[in-house]
Amino acid sequence: MTEREDVDLSLRATERALAAAERDGLGEWERTFPVNQRDDQKGKIHAVTLWFGGPWVLIAVAIFVPLPWYVRVLLIVLALGAIAGIAFATRKARRRGRSGGALVHLFASGLVLERTHSELAALPYPAPIEFVTWEEPGEDTSFTWVQLWVTLPERRTVALEGATDAERETLRLIAQRCGLPPTPREIARPDHPPVW
Repeated sequence: MTEREDVDLSLRATERALAAAERDGLGEWERTFPVNQRDDQKGKIHAVTLWFGGPWVLIAVAIFVPLPWYVRVLLIVLALGAIAGIAFATRKARRRGRSGGALVHLFASGLVLERTHSELAALPYPAPIEFVTWEEPGEDTSFTWVQLWVTLPERRTVALEGATDAERETLRLIAQRCGLPPTPREIARPDHPPVW
């Protein structure tokens, strides 16, 4: 067992999750898993990377390279558009960070999905979940996606994503606890739901 798995095993249910489980009669708490950690970090990393990239090169070219005035204006407009896009991506990453980490709490008779500072959903067994996988073709290589699609009580479907081996093992354990086979069902490339 890796050190990361040891940390994951030590997670406890939050007071909010315990209250929701008690309210919905889900029984005793069994285990808590962190989910979508890679997806949460990806937005932050992209935002930081973008701030150090593109728009500043366009501005530097517009200022220091001898160009006709209309090309300079075009480059500055493009740079301002890039800055607006980066600001939007940063805002989205910050909003996601403020919603808190994503957790799945398993109980004897159901599960609770929680964003530690925002959303919470309690689902009794059999939970409306699909365990799926598909290949995403790329130029040089393809990527295998593994997700659990969970339909929340308000009929909105969200995805729990397995981007790493540890995350895929977590999804497999959650799927099995919900009565699904341990192997995800292969599907064609979907228009998948948003990540929880």
